[in-house]
Amino acid sequence: MQQFLEQLKQLWTRSTAAWRMMFVAIPLTVVALIAWLSLSEPDYVPLYTNLPIDELGAVKSKLDATQTTYRMVGSSIMVPATQFDKLRVEMATSGLPAVGGAGFELFDKTQIGMSPFVQTLNHTRAIQGELERTIKLIDPVRQVRVMIVQPDPTPFARDQKPVTASVLVTPKLGANLSQSQVDGIVALVSASVKGLQRDQVTVVDATTSKVLSKRPDDPASNVSSEQLAHQREVENHLAGKAQDMLDRILGYGKAVVRVTADMKFQHLRETQEVYTPEGRALVEEHVTNSKTTGAQQPSGVAGAASNLSPVVPASFTASEGNSQDESIESKWLVSKSARQSEQKVGSIERLTVAVMLVAPKAEDGKKVEESLGLSLPDAELLVKRAVGFKEGRDAIQVSLGTPLPEGAYDTATPPTTIDQVVKGAYPFAIVIVALTFLFMVISYSRRQNRRLQIEAERRAAMAGEDLRNLELMAEALRTWVDNE
Repeated sequence: MQQFLEQLKQLWTRSTAAWRMMFVAIPLTVVALIAWLSLSEPDYVPLYTNLPIDELGAVKSKLDATQTTYRMVGSSIMVPATQFDKLRVEMATSGLPAVGGAGFELFDKTQIGMSPFVQTLNHTRAIQGELERTIKLIDPVRQVRVMIVQPDPTPFARDQKPVTASVLVTPKLGANLSQSQVDGIVALVSASVKGLQRDQVTVVDATTSKVLSKRPDDPASNVSSEQLAHQREVENHLAGKAQDMLDRILGYGKAVVRVTADMKFQHLRETQEVYTPEGRALVEEHVTNSKTTGAQQPSGVAGAASNLSPVVPASFTASEGNSQDESIESKWLVSKSARQSEQKVGSIERLTVAVMLVAPKAEDGKKVEESLGLSLPDAELLVKRAVGFKEGRDAIQVSLGTPLPEGAYDTATPPTTIDQVVKGAYPFAIVIVALTFLFMVISYSRRQNRRLQIEAERRAAMAGEDLRNLELMAEALRTWVDNE
């Protein structure tokens, strides 16, 4: 490289003023030409992106009809920035691209003699088109199709089938619909169609063919994004408490804490009544006595013998016709205990805690824990107290880790705008340098050849002059000899 610079320096020193101006003008001319080409090209901006094939063809035909310059990049159309606003207005006036199906404009032109069936069908089509236009206003939605099924009415309520609807959603590239947005689509569709219940609306992702709407009979649908967000908030809160405490003791970056929480989102209410027979108490008691006195009545088999008065023995007494009854009615109060318990929604069932302590380099004669300043059992105890650890329910693991050597961390910073500009200018700079070097080499070679040619001509002229001088000397000598 040093030799090349010395050659360039010598070439610059030996060059005339005209060649020096040429050496400077050529690179500047190349740079100016590249800049002019880049600036003279119009700046293109996307008119529409991610268009379906049919809408892309319609927009392309409209641009061809108006003889507008455009570019197609995949499913997007790029137009010059100066014509963007004008083209958007023209496309909107022409109804391009189609936002959805036909809406209530179907009834702008009424046809005489239209049957009730066709009117009902057009009304359903209009509602579908209006729903498609409305749902497409949601940011992640790129395309949407709505289908509504309205069964024929029947006079028997038990035979009447429910109204159903299906929504096929195509999200934008790299975007996903959140659960709240899906719930909003379900609510919008169910509220727009008479007799349509929310559980009869099905939302399907066209990209993944996954059902996005919830079903009451699906246990997994009970877990919403809000519940998952609450779980992450609890985990981050508990991990932050333990992390802050260890950072104050060990220093920043010397400990890593992670917490996983298993939470219960079921709303459970329990009512329990317990009766204790041993603890009964007498509340009320009634005693009833009855006494009957009278002669013995005839009895026996029907006939004369039974109706005749029998002979009474001497030992018979009148007391045999008396009777006495006694009944006791008691009311007891049995002890009863009633208890109502209700579990809070979002209660913690189990915590799993992982703690990694970065062990410093142990000094001579010291253990790693002594250099760290905190023993593993003490660190485990502190973390347990910080996160509300319960023995028998939760689990914890505290370990020591070895730090990475210096320079092993990724310290790369994102490139700045200047770095990007310099990186983009590298190819142009290489081309300019290569062209300049080639021009200088060619010029140097041509100068060297010219110099050698001039030197040869000069030597040839000198040789001819010497020969002529010799001839003149020889002629003078010959004349002198002849005169003698």
